[in-house]
Parts: sequence; structure tokens; C-alpha cells
Amino acid sequence: MLSLAGVSIAAYELLLYQLLQAKGGSPGDGITLLAGLAIAFAIAYQVLQRWLVDYLRFPKWLWQAIAHIHWFVGSILLMTVPFFSLSATGEWLWTGAISTAAAYALGLGRRSENREQEAGNKEQETDEAPNSPLATSFWIYAGIAQGLIALTYWLHRWLPDGVLIDWAGAIAALISIFLYFAPWQRWGWDWQPWRRTAIALPSVAILLTGWGSTIQSLLIVAAFYGWLSSVERRVGFSYISVLLADWAILRMLSERGALEPLWIAAVIGASLLYWVQVEPSLRSPNQRETRHWLRCLATGIVSLTAFYQAQVGIAGMLPLLVGLGAIAIDLAFIFAGVLLKIRALLYVGTATFMLQVLWQVWRFISDYSLVLWAIGIAVGLLLIWIAATFEARRSQVNSLLQRWIVELDDWE
Repeated sequence: MLSLAGVSIAAYELLLYQLLQAKGGSPGDGITLLAGLAIAFAIAYQVLQRWLVDYLRFPKWLWQAIAHIHWFVGSILLMTVPFFSLSATGEWLWTGAISTAAAYALGLGRRSENREQEAGNKEQETDEAPNSPLATSFWIYAGIAQGLIALTYWLHRWLPDGVLIDWAGAIAALISIFLYFAPWQRWGWDWQPWRRTAIALPSVAILLTGWGSTIQSLLIVAAFYGWLSSVERRVGFSYISVLLADWAILRMLSERGALEPLWIAAVIGASLLYWVQVEPSLRSPNQRETRHWLRCLATGIVSLTAFYQAQVGIAGMLPLLVGLGAIAIDLAFIFAGVLLKIRALLYVGTATFMLQVLWQVWRFISDYSLVLWAIGIAVGLLLIWIAATFEARRSQVNSLLQRWIVELDDWE
């Protein structure tokens, strides 16, 4: 073991000496060369173990541990390189070194996962401890991460920064589709790490690029998670899709200078109604009241904001059209409540519709005060007719009301 350590130390000292003697150059290039030497040692240990382990009578697990240590040292050095300057040649060296490190890790993950198949009928050595599934997954994840870093750096070299940031989510979604459908198990790897990476990659890309992503990229990633929700039969992925779609809609309205409280409320209300409708934890009969109040909240947010917007107006629209639009929203909720048999939509829609109508009538009377007398007379006659009809047909009205109450109890 001391001889192996001596060989490694001597090689590092020789390389350091050559680097210190060199004039000029970039610091990142030197670190890349040191990392490359460590990765080369790791690969050499893996390749030569078949012949040298028995010859040197060296424990195989210790031999592999030394190889892994070299890989870890090289990987850590490679992660620090982007913080230093690199020459054009150094950039290619760094990309090649981290790709090689990724191949090393993926090779270990594949070999560990399929040790029995690859060994065939060969005799297994007694001093080799089998890798656990956790260790296998670690090597696969490490290889995927390093491979993605190398790919990202390569795209950074060949694409303008603006294009890469704007379309990072869409590019990640395309890569994820390949990672999701590739036959990893047939190729010798456990499919789960690849599939989990495919699921997480687009959202990570969106989070890293933030508001730099284009609206089209957001919608592509939203469509990806909507498709993933259908394929995986997991409703949670659709929530990511809805959030990204909401983000894209609000971004589009903001860029066009048309971001109004009503549109924000509509996005929030629609998203909340969708969540209440599909959330598995709210599907049980015991959660009926919770669903009702959440729907009331979502409908109330939209309806009350529409009522407020009708008072302050919307830029570029006639006040009358805004008021009629608010009334149309309430009517839509009423009809939706009746058709879908959902009490919350019917109740809130009816209440805000009456509020809208009374407010519009009050504004009309304020502008035309003489009409107040005519409206008062009409309303009085209407109330007299309602009272007379109710008195004459009390039993029928009571029966109708009781039937509606019973039917409403069966509604959502």
C-alpha cells in the first residue's frame, strides 16, 4: 500500500513541478491537469486490478477504495475549475476530463448492478464485498450529474448565453424525454435513477434560469409535466404543470402591460379549483365540507375581484363593458354550478351576481335620479305579486323549496 501511495505522490509531484516551471497559462488549466491525472489513476486501478491484485496479494476492496479516492479527488478538483480562468485548450481538456469521470462513475454503476450477469460462470472472488443498491445508485447519480455538467458546458460553448438561458427549460425537457424512454435496464443500468433525473431536470433548469426563461420554454416544460402526470398516473406532476402555465400567463400579461387584478385572481381561482377537483386527499366523503369551502374561496376570489375591477375599470376598456363582463363571470359561475351540481359555484355566483346588479342599478339611479321613482314602483308591484303568489300557492312553493333543499344536499 505504501508503494502505491508513493507512486501516486510521485506522479502528482512531477506534474506540479512541471506546472510550476511553466510560464504563463491559466490557473484553471493546471487544476484540470491535476484532476485529469487523478481520474487517470482511478481508471488505471480499475483496469489493472485483474492482473495486479492477485500478483500483489492485495485485498480487492482496498484496491477499489484507492481507485475511488482518486476519482473523488479528481471530481472535487474539476468542480473548482469553473471558478478560475481557462484557456481554449483548457476548456476542451476540462470537458474531456469531467466526461471521463462521468464514464468512470457510470461504468461502476452498471458493473455493480449487473455483476452476476457480466461475471457469467466465472468464479467470484471471496474478498470482494458486493455493492449495495445504495452504492450502485450513488455511482449512477454521480455519473449522470457529471455528464449533465459536461453537456451544459458544451452547450454554453456552442450556444449564445441568451439562447441557452431563454430555452434552458425546453432543452432540459428534450433531454428528459430521452432519459425517460431510453432502455437503461437493457443497457445494464438500474432505470430508476435515470427516470428520476428525467423527472427533476426540467424543473431544476427552470429554477436556475428563473425569469430568464421565455414564455414558450415555460409552456413546453408545463406540457412535459402534464404529459408526465398522465404517464406516471401521479397527479402531483400536474400541479407543477399548472404552476408553470400560471407563470407563463402572468409573464405574458405583464410583458404586454395588461396585468390587472382580475387576471391574477382568475389564474389563482382556476388553479385552486383544479387542485380541489383532482387532489386525492380531498376526494373522500369526509372532506366534503373542506372541498365546499375551498371552492367558495376560489370562486369568491374571482367574483369579488371582478366586482372591484368593475368599479375601478380596466385600462383600454369601456367601464360599461367591464361591468357587463363582471356580471357575465357571475352568470358563468351560476350556470356551471347548476350544470356540474356544485353548490359553491351556485351560491357564490348568485350572491355576487345580485351584488353586481344592485350596484349597477344604484350607479344608474345616481346618474338618473328621476328613474328612482319608477324603479321603486316597479319593485313594489313585484313584491306585492310575489307575496300574493306565495300566499295562494304556499303548499306548492314549500314543496318546491323542500325538493330543492333535498337535492342541494346531494350536490358537491
